[in-house]
Amino acid sequence: MPSLRNSLFEAMTKSKPIKDNKDPTSSDDTKANRKDKVSKPISKPKPNPTVCYYPKEGGLALTATDLESLAPDQWITDQVVALELSRLEDDLGKSPGGVHTFDSTFYQKLHFPPQGPNEETEALMLTEAEKHHFRVSHLLKAVEIREKSLLLFPSCSGSHWFLFGAHLPSKQLFILDSLKSQASKSGALQLRNALELENVERFGNKIVISTVNFKVP
Repeated sequence: MPSLRNSLFEAMTKSKPIKDNKDPTSSDDTKANRKDKVSKPISKPKPNPTVCYYPKEGGLALTATDLESLAPDQWITDQVVALELSRLEDDLGKSPGGVHTFDSTFYQKLHFPPQGPNEETEALMLTEAEKHHFRVSHLLKAVEIREKSLLLFPSCSGSHWFLFGAHLPSKQLFILDSLKSQASKSGALQLRNALELENVERFGNKIVISTVNFKVP
């Protein structure tokens, strides 16, 4: 009587191989594709912990990425700009009249039309100057602009930062732009129109704001 081992071996050699349901001509069965199918390690996002707050915990947060942007030849982040202007506002705010710093998105709202059809603006048939004022009027109305000695508008076009400052007591709008870019020139005109129209709408009298370019390094 054949041994149990021999019986099993004979049964195995006589059995038919299990058919693969996949098409043998499928490209998935090629060695090249099998190599491509080797799972690659999933790269985890770089940790970006909060490093500090200004002026205290719960305030403006700075992350590791924000601090790294201060290194030479790096693009500075919005948060770093916001923090520095907050510090400036706190320092100058102690002076009579005080200072108000608008968010850097103010320029984007002023300069670029809203996404999608704006039926209200179209229905009102506004002029270009009125459209720019319309886009930011709710932001200007949130501030007592005539009580502030200085209004600051940090702005960014592409990767270039510049600053507008409005000194309403002297009816002046100044520009700090190291490149004297076209973006700051057109933005200054739009901002000047918005401030003049806001003054008429809220206080009933027209003022003429002059534009001053300051030299910066």
